Amino acid sequence: MQREHWVFEAMCSPRSLHFTWIVIGCYFLTRPQHCLAYQKKTSCQVQDGRADCSHLSLSAIPPYLPGNISSLDMSHNRLLKIPPASLSPYQGLLHLDVSYNSVTKLDEGLCQTLPLLQTLNTKHNEVHLLKEADLSHCTSLIWLNMASNRLKLQGEPFSALKNLKSLDVSMNKLVSAKLSSQPQLPNLVTLNLAFNDFTALKKDDFSFLENSALLQVLNLSSVPLKTLEPGCLQSISGPAYFNPGWEQNGRSCSFQTLLGAVGDIHRCLVSTEDESGHTPKHDL
Repeated sequence: MQREHWVFEAMCSPRSLHFTWIVIGCYFLTRPQHCLAYQKKTSCQVQDGRADCSHLSLSAIPPYLPGNISSLDMSHNRLLKIPPASLSPYQGLLHLDVSYNSVTKLDEGLCQTLPLLQTLNTKHNEVHLLKEADLSHCTSLIWLNMASNRLKLQGEPFSALKNLKSLDVSMNKLVSAKLSSQPQLPNLVTLNLAFNDFTALKKDDFSFLENSALLQVLNLSSVPLKTLEPGCLQSISGPAYFNPGWEQNGRSCSFQTLLGAVGDIHRCLVSTEDESGHTPKHDL
C-alpha cells in the first residue's frame, strides 16, 4: 500500500501533471506522429524524395538511402570531407546541404558526380583554399552558400557558375571584395559579402559583375569600410537593393534612397579624376 501511495503521489505531482498535459495536448492539438519529435532522431528520415540525415553524428554519407532522392540534408554532423564516390548512388540530387560540419575542401569531382545539383550549402565548415577546378563542373548551380568558412580564393573559382543566382560568402574574413578579375556570374541576383574584413572598396573590385545585369541585392552589412574609391560601384548595372548595413526608418533602404542620403556612396558610383589624372579616394 505504501508503494502504491508513492506511485500515486508521483503521478499527481505538479511536475508529472505538467508533463502529462503536454503529452495530451500534443496528441489532441497536433497529429500524433508530431509528438515523436521530442524523441532524439536515430536514423535518416526519407519523405517525398527528401532525405534528412541531419544531427546524427555521421562521419560519412549513408550508402543505403533510396537512389531516387532529390534532396539530401547532411547538416550538423561530423563530416570531414565529401568524397564524390559516396554520392554516386544519388546522381539525381538537386539539393545538398552539408552545413555545420568540418569539411576542409570541395572535391572537383563533386559536381561531376552530381551534374544536376542546383543548391549547395556548405555554411559553417572549414573550407579554405577554393580553386577554379573545385566548382568547374557545377554549371547547374543556382544557389551557393559558403558563409562562415575560411575561404582563400585562388584563380577564378566562380567562373563556371553561369546559372548562379545567389552567392553567399559572408563571414569568411575576406580582405577584398574582389572575387574575380574577369566578368562572370551573368545571372547573379544576390551577392552577400557581409561580415568580412575588407576596409576599402576599390574602383575595380566589382568589375567581375559587369555582365551581371540581373543583380538586385548586394549585402555589405557589418563590413568595416573606411575608404571608397570613386566609381567603385560603377561596374554594377544597378541593384534594386544595396545593403551596407545602414537603415532608414527601421528598414533597409533602396539603392536610390541611399544615393540621396549618403554622399560617399554617391561618389563611389561616379568616377572622377583630379587635375593630375589620378582618381581621388574618399574616406568614410
